[in-house]
Amino acid sequence: MIDLVDLAQARRDSNWQRRGFLDKVFLPDEQQRIRTASDPDRMVWTLWSMKESVYKQHPTAGRAFVPLLIHCFELDRDSGLGRVSYQQSCLYTQTQYTQRYILTLASTAPVFDRARVLGLAESSYASQHAALRQAIRSEAALRYGDGALVKDADGAPYWQQTTTGLNIPLGISHHGHYGAFVLPTV
Repeated sequence: MIDLVDLAQARRDSNWQRRGFLDKVFLPDEQQRIRTASDPDRMVWTLWSMKESVYKQHPTAGRAFVPLLIHCFELDRDSGLGRVSYQQSCLYTQTQYTQRYILTLASTAPVFDRARVLGLAESSYASQHAALRQAIRSEAALRYGDGALVKDADGAPYWQQTTTGLNIPLGISHHGHYGAFVLPTV
């Protein structure tokens, strides 16, 4: 699915260098990748984003995010393409890097839809949440026709078309002052 990390927000909220953090989140080869990276901070949040986006690809009721069960075993920093194993599946990731955020999409095939990223100026979570949902509604209505943004029993978002009743899964992520979403090609 999709995950976005606001790098400024991550620096304020998370001290990944604290004792035990890397051991709780990253496998030994991932920790080695972090230690040898030219920018360890960016590598931490890249691997985190890869794990989160893959985790969101597999919605199940009562799910728990256990990052050590998700293995980022391949990453090409130049192209942003990677591969991740989770629950006996291999998924593909594509990561986009900017100075302000890291955005990762995950897919079962090495083909990715285009994500839309929004800068969210409001500081309250409720305002940011509403702005992101409104942008999704507007773009989904243009692309798919009349419908509603809803969540399934597992909490995964989708667009439910009014005329056909078709449910189109969506990817949504929000962190700090950025929100992102991906609408699949149907």
